[in-house]
Amino acid sequence: MLGSLFLAGGMVSCSDYDDDINSLNDRVTAVEQTVKELQEKINAGAVITDVQTTEDGVKVTLSDGNSFTLQNGKDGAAGSVVTIGDNGNWFIDGVDTGKPSRGEKGEQGEPGQPGGDGTTAPSKYYIPNEDGYWYVVNVAADGTESEPEKTDIKWAPEGMMTAAWDTKNEVLLVYGVKDHDGVLRINLGTKLKGLVFVPSLYMEGIEGTRYPYIAGNYKKATGSAAGTIPSDPVRNGEPLTYSIPDKNEWQETFAAYNIGAKDTVVYHMNPTSAKVDDADFNFLYDTPEFVSRSGETEVKINYLTNEKTNEGDLKVAYQINNPQLLESKQATGTNDVSVMALEVKLGNDTVITSDYAAIVPAVRTLRAIAFNSEAGTTTNQNKPYCDYDLYKTGEAAVINKANITVQYNNGPINLSELLNIHYIQKDWIVEDREDLEHNTVMTYEEAQKFGLHFEYEMLKYTTGAHETEEDKYGKVDALTGKFMPCYVNEEGTSVECPTDGVSTTGISAVGREPVVIVKLVNEEGNVVLAGYIKINIVKKISELDFVVKSEKEPFVCDESTWGITWDDMSGKIVEKLQITKEEFRNSYYMVPGETYIKKDGKFVQVVNNVYGDLTYVNDAEVPTTNDIFTWTMDLAERINISEEVGRTVTLYARFNSKTSDTDIVYIGLTTTILEEPEVTFGNKIERYWYPADKELAARDFVRMNVPRPTTDGIAKKEVKNYIKDLDDNYEGNEVKIIPTSATQNSSYDLAALGTAYHYEFSATQPKVGTYQLYRDPMNVQILMCNGDEVASINPQTGELKYADTDIARAVLNAFGHEEADEKANYANVDIKATYDHCELALGETNFKVRFLRPVDIIEGEDATFEDAEANGSSVILGKLFGLEDWRDAALLKKSGNGYASNVENNCPLYDYYLFETIKIDIANAQSDLTGTMKPISEVTDKLELYVDENGTPHATNKTAIVTITDVNALNTTKIVYKNNEGNVQEFNLVIPIEINYSWGTLKGEIKAIVKSTKAN
Repeated sequence: MLGSLFLAGGMVSCSDYDDDINSLNDRVTAVEQTVKELQEKINAGAVITDVQTTEDGVKVTLSDGNSFTLQNGKDGAAGSVVTIGDNGNWFIDGVDTGKPSRGEKGEQGEPGQPGGDGTTAPSKYYIPNEDGYWYVVNVAADGTESEPEKTDIKWAPEGMMTAAWDTKNEVLLVYGVKDHDGVLRINLGTKLKGLVFVPSLYMEGIEGTRYPYIAGNYKKATGSAAGTIPSDPVRNGEPLTYSIPDKNEWQETFAAYNIGAKDTVVYHMNPTSAKVDDADFNFLYDTPEFVSRSGETEVKINYLTNEKTNEGDLKVAYQINNPQLLESKQATGTNDVSVMALEVKLGNDTVITSDYAAIVPAVRTLRAIAFNSEAGTTTNQNKPYCDYDLYKTGEAAVINKANITVQYNNGPINLSELLNIHYIQKDWIVEDREDLEHNTVMTYEEAQKFGLHFEYEMLKYTTGAHETEEDKYGKVDALTGKFMPCYVNEEGTSVECPTDGVSTTGISAVGREPVVIVKLVNEEGNVVLAGYIKINIVKKISELDFVVKSEKEPFVCDESTWGITWDDMSGKIVEKLQITKEEFRNSYYMVPGETYIKKDGKFVQVVNNVYGDLTYVNDAEVPTTNDIFTWTMDLAERINISEEVGRTVTLYARFNSKTSDTDIVYIGLTTTILEEPEVTFGNKIERYWYPADKELAARDFVRMNVPRPTTDGIAKKEVKNYIKDLDDNYEGNEVKIIPTSATQNSSYDLAALGTAYHYEFSATQPKVGTYQLYRDPMNVQILMCNGDEVASINPQTGELKYADTDIARAVLNAFGHEEADEKANYANVDIKATYDHCELALGETNFKVRFLRPVDIIEGEDATFEDAEANGSSVILGKLFGLEDWRDAALLKKSGNGYASNVENNCPLYDYYLFETIKIDIANAQSDLTGTMKPISEVTDKLELYVDENGTPHATNKTAIVTITDVNALNTTKIVYKNNEGNVQEFNLVIPIEINYSWGTLKGEIKAIVKSTKAN
């Protein structure tokens, strides 16, 4: 099988697939179906056995006998096959390109001269990249490799769909498919070759994962309590005695626990199609030596299960024994850190081991069992830490307000659905200070990952002088938490109440207040946390609710208030309740400071009133008039409403009966927050936007360049002023915020609210060659690369200034000005509009700014040497290469036997761009003396090249640097060629050059011809 293979053409299938797939260039779905079928065959064990060119493409044959023709999408022409030859070079259709490959097994290509002191000479190899260009990787003497650097040589045929098969990574990429956006990908291997850990965090640069475990001491029930329940209006103000014989509280024991979670980590598989169904998995653990702690054993990482994700990654479940022994400098004061790796045994003694990853232990301290938001309880007497926590002791539950109200004959309630766990978490160490608030919630499902579950029992306690057993008025399932109200029959037996909602049997349970103990226990039944719930059993829970009014509110900065009017109160509330205004006032009161929403048929109190406040306004001066209530909201509350479904919230005020705890009326108002106004940004000046072959609305590029050359600008170095006012790309040289005809715009007076706009670099930036651009995290008006500035933009004026830094110059020179905009050096820019005084987001538009390289190196007009000339063949630099600027204007012109600066309207163009030096890299010159391009130093030491600078020769076959500030240096400096005193046929010569000028370094090549030996 070939080491790597690249196929150019359009894909159709042969054999049994002709009836299903007829024209894959026209039908993308057919292409995808073919790829799917090919993937299935590869997964079943088929491999590619032969590749041949055909008249209209390339034919690929599989080991199972099936074949596929990759048909060229351009006029059905023959395809091209790019392979690695026996000599390690890349071949196109059997012709050696002279470009060494890395090879299937990763060995370095193109060996250099023998190195000394045990090192290897520098080398290089080439990669056919997906953009159609060859990329070169330089390998240093110590084996380190550079980032792939784009060359200006293409390997992929123009205008053709291209498929690339890389057996090293076992992947087939198909791109350029008609009507298909992006790359079709198929994995060609099923044998696992590698695992790469996917980090969820970085610890001082080390890839790692956070592993949660809970730590603390087990608890046991203890203690009794007795006393008097404070007076209550229901009891006519009389106090009530109580007695709790046991299990009044849960105290910590000396037995500690450290329970690790059943957590997951993710690994990239190579290939992603690898099969691991029959593999054996094991985790390797490594930690520096440490002193064993008394009574503790070693850390053990247990493999549990694995599953493949939709992306082809491997998600592995694991659990750690003794997580408290995980090492870290935070915990132990050392520089040690615990790491783990996944080991996969495939059979036949094949073992694949992932890279090691740091384990960051996240220690959770459990604080309280608590109600979730569905429970709607916010009582806070004697709670451990916050309003939602269960009571900490039985006594606190008995003497305080009930948490939950149930109707005696309406069936059970499931306590498990109402509960979660509150905890605090800290990496590395246990944090258990009593003064710390806790707002981190662990759901019951998450608790089960630690092997924890709830268990329930009734708290035994009596009330009154006759010792009424309150616990007999309820039963709770020990595992499910299902609570059922009960009554005591004539035999003194506790019996469950009926559940039909109408029966009067069991009415004696009304008014009783049983207490349930809730325990969080591990798999062995040890208690790690406990709390108490008091339940009030009532005769009837009467809840009436209705919505009175709805309103649409604009999304603006200032606080606003709206609500019902006097006629709403009269016609929509009082009439609905079928009572008089006076009866409503005398019977109900609005609970102040509380708002509610309806969720899954239940009313849930809104924590912190995040949707605004409801206020009751009593018209006290005129008792015969109607009261109202209003909804006040600020910007933060508008935002919260706008994030809900339909940007709408119905908010309820709760009206409690003045005589009954279970007679409640919820009256609602509905607010919809309008969408933000919609605007455009003015008219583009058509001729300033690219690409020109698209409709104006679709053009998303503007181009930026150095100032046009001027004579005065030479001394002033105006070429360094790489600045552009982006406003100039719009009519009137300014961005204009213009409202559209969108429906919501009629509710906004933008002229009164005020609008503004500003420029910033987009959050997502391109990779320019090997340079990844990004927006400065601290300043959105700064474009960065490798920690240094590339460009800046004035947010108000839109003036974009290209930076004169080393990295900015490197990015600018990465691509020539004739390269397509979308493949070259550009930045993404946003215009963001705002309105109102708090600068609310109004809309945005984005486009790309192309940075045109000021100067390009082009081929010389007469780069020709001739073998065997007397004293060697020499050619002045002016003939060996040319220069043109971003306007396609030549910077050099012939002058007699030499070259001078081209003059345009009395402006010498060469002088304007401030050239400094040229580096002529003869040491790395190449030739095709062997039939393929190779470094001359690897072929012969008889061929001589050197630079003659104004009559002074530089060292032979060595790199030379020449000053070229004066254009005449291109006439007085020449390259001299001498042969081996024998005969030679015509061959090609390539010499790398680097030219330093006003904007950094231009990299190019002198491409010359050496004519055959004179008269031969």
